[in-house]
Amino acid sequence: ITLPSANGSALTALQYKVGAGSWTNFSGTGTGARSIAGFTDGTPTNVLVRAVNALGNGPDSDTKSVTTTASGAIYYVGMAKAQGQGATLTLSLAALTGGIDTAPAPGDLVLVYSGITNGSDVAVGVSGSTGWTETAEQYANGSSRDANARVATKIMGSTPDANIVLLGGNNAAYQNFGMAFVLRGANQTTPLDVAIVLSALGNSADMNPPSATPVTVGAMVVCGAIASSAKPSVAPTGAPTGFSNLASDKRDGSSTIGGCIAMATMLWSGSGAVDPSAFTGNLGEAGGGSPSTVDGVCRFTAVIRPA
Repeated sequence: ITLPSANGSALTALQYKVGAGSWTNFSGTGTGARSIAGFTDGTPTNVLVRAVNALGNGPDSDTKSVTTTASGAIYYVGMAKAQGQGATLTLSLAALTGGIDTAPAPGDLVLVYSGITNGSDVAVGVSGSTGWTETAEQYANGSSRDANARVATKIMGSTPDANIVLLGGNNAAYQNFGMAFVLRGANQTTPLDVAIVLSALGNSADMNPPSATPVTVGAMVVCGAIASSAKPSVAPTGAPTGFSNLASDKRDGSSTIGGCIAMATMLWSGSGAVDPSAFTGNLGEAGGGSPSTVDGVCRFTAVIRPA
């Protein structure tokens, strides 16, 4: 703490307030570090500080937002998404939404699911993938429309990535998708609790991720799917049962091919396999709603090990 001007009257107290709580006295009135209690781990909370003397309460400090984390726990920091057409697709991590922070911090795990809905098998993934660990490429060959996808993970270094450049189809008929989930508290040496499980299915758009069996209590399960469709496509509106942090997107390009992407998370209960149900409100033929029998869908389930 740096002390304010006493304005001719000695300080009698230094106080703090956590969230909507009451003002509480610190111990002592000198400079130096102080401890503050009253936080809920994983929840952003505003903190104010003020000085008091015989003349009354001083002005409040600038508001500081604080998010505490418990050892051995994984937190959903937030997500980013992008969609478009072209040779590459840039996914910005500078304005994460839906979680406890707006940008990755050193040590955070970034999991990216990228893909293309199209009419043929094309390359997908992170462009110039230095530092990234990628799964095998998924290809779902539908009789009318296809889907390609790939999962990539990376622990952020001392200067976290601000952007991720993804491979695109570079074709007006191809729809490019990218979605990143940022997680805090992942194991730094073995972030994957088990190998990422992949599933690709042609002549379907059933966005039902595969089963995975975690081994570490406190692990976070992340699942997702990318599917092709006719226009207009429909983004999923419901996560698999028991999952939260649903993020979804859709795209209809200039051709007849559309598509969508969805991801969600859950904390493992500590018992048995996790077999996600399907994302709901998922795409179908024009008008949406039901899976199509001429499309392709790629799906994955990942388990992130806590530190």
